[in-house]
Amino acid sequence: SFVHNAENEDVYFSIVLAGLQAPLPMAFEAALFSAEMLFSAEVTSFYGELSMEDKERYVQQRWGEDGVSLYKHMQGNDYTVPIGMHKPWWYHSDEVLQTTDMLHHCKFLKYMYRPEDSKYGDILNEGKKVVWAGVG
Repeated sequence: SFVHNAENEDVYFSIVLAGLQAPLPMAFEAALFSAEMLFSAEVTSFYGELSMEDKERYVQQRWGEDGVSLYKHMQGNDYTVPIGMHKPWWYHSDEVLQTTDMLHHCKFLKYMYRPEDSKYGDILNEGKKVVWAGVG
C-alpha cells in the first residue's frame, strides 16, 4: 500500500520500518543516531537514566571504537551531537545550534540551516508549548 499525503514523515517511516520488520532501538540509541527535539541527555531524563557502562556500550555499537572517546569529550557540553539531525531549528535555539562544538561535530548543519530560518522563536512567540514525547 502507498502512503498518500504523508505530511508527517514520521508516519511514513514508521510504516516503512514496520514493513521491513526493523527492530526498534532504545531511545538512547535513537538519540545517538539522530535528533529533532531531544538530545541524548534529554532522552535519558524522560525515559530513565542508563549506567555509564550501558551508555558506552551503545555508543561503541553505534559510533564504533573511537566513538566512546568522542562521546566522553562531548559530555562537557550541554548536549551530545548525534550522527544526524532533522529540523532541529524548530526545537532548539541558535545559542545551541550555532556553537563552535555543534558546527564542528555536525559539519553539514551550516548547509541545511541558516539562523534566519529558525522556527524556535516563532513557536515560543505564538505561545505554543513545545511538548516532547507526551511529556508536557
